[in-house]
Amino acid sequence: MPSDRFVNTFHTIGPVDPLTPDFAAAATAIKLFYNPTGGVKISSYMSNAVRGIGRTIKIYDLSDPKPRAPVYEFIDAVVPWAQSASQPLPSECCVCLSYDAPKLSGLPQARRRGRLFIGPLSIAALNGNTDPPQRPNSSLQDALNTAAGNLQDALAAANMPWVVYSPTSDDGTGAVGSAALVTRSWTDDAFDTQRRRGERPSAKRIGAWT
Repeated sequence: MPSDRFVNTFHTIGPVDPLTPDFAAAATAIKLFYNPTGGVKISSYMSNAVRGIGRTIKIYDLSDPKPRAPVYEFIDAVVPWAQSASQPLPSECCVCLSYDAPKLSGLPQARRRGRLFIGPLSIAALNGNTDPPQRPNSSLQDALNTAAGNLQDALAAANMPWVVYSPTSDDGTGAVGSAALVTRSWTDDAFDTQRRRGERPSAKRIGAWT
């Protein structure tokens, strides 16, 4: 559930009849998005709140009838990365990674954009301003954009390239423009808030009025 997990959704276009190796390659690409084998890792900015939660990758075929069952599922009991040892920020705090496809005449560009909310984060994500506001540091922004480019390369190599999917443009037949190849990403130097990631209260303190 989004209330106790940190969920992102990616859309791809696969072969007509993808097989288990295709799904496994796509899952590996997504794992490396967060925790690459080299370079700056997104995971190094993540809160230790992810420790012990584990991770699950589910792949669905959007042509299947609802409710859809996963066609492939990968589960790790514990996230196998070294998340930041720095103090965690509130779980609702995240950074938005935006991405889009090239503009196409006749289609609103809003249908060709997508967003991923990356978090929860630690104070390693802060730029260290001594006066407000605190902002995401440029290293995190660069790491996110690098990860996005590497993800597209890896998914394309797995014959399942990353796309922006627009349910509004899809008439149920995979209409032209409903899925468009992702070619660009960007991040702003401002934090976002994901309310669904907030913890439930664990205690209440009542003021004693005299």
